Amino acid sequence: MPDEDECREFVMKDIKEASDKYLIYSAFNAINKIYALEYSVDFSGDDYLKQTALVRTKCRELLENADIVMDEMIK
Repeated sequence: MPDEDECREFVMKDIKEASDKYLIYSAFNAINKIYALEYSVDFSGDDYLKQTALVRTKCRELLENADIVMDEMIK
């Protein structure tokens, strides 16, 4: 099974070879997922802080991925 570095290298290869349209779609899709995750938190529940922390972790990953995609589009 590949480790995290091998997986990241594989994904970066795909990003570098992708068309601008695909890259824009990927960034837009990541942003949509962030909004959906934020909307999914049930603030009326007792565990809303735990939900928020989990969502923020996932959102951070999506933002990092979107940032990588945007950097590649600039190149």
